[in-house]
Amino acid sequence: MERFLKTEVNKKLGERAWKEFLSQIKNTRSLNNLEGIFNALLSSEEKFLLIRRLVVKFLLKQGKRHKEISEILGVSRQTINAVKKSLFEKSYKTYRKRKI
Repeated sequence: MERFLKTEVNKKLGERAWKEFLSQIKNTRSLNNLEGIFNALLSSEEKFLLIRRLVVKFLLKQGKRHKEISEILGVSRQTINAVKKSLFEKSYKTYRKRKI
C-alpha cells in the first residue's frame, strides 16, 4: 500500500477513495449494510485484528490494567501498549513507519 501512494496522482486517488468510503459509511442507515461494507473490505485476519484493537480500547476505557487485559485476551503487554498508543496518541507511528 505504501508503494501505491508514493506518487501524487496515486495519493490523490487514495484520498478520494478514502473520502468516498467515509461518505458511504456516513450515509449507511442500517447496521446490516454497514457490516456488509466492512465484510466486503476486510479479510478475516484484518477483521480479527480490528476487533482485538476495539476490545483493548474498550477494556482500557473501563479502567482495566494491562495485566488484566493480557489475561482476558491472551495478548502481550507490548501489544496492548501499541494499541493504546495508536488509539489515544495523535502522533503515534507504527513500528514499520518508524523504520522508514
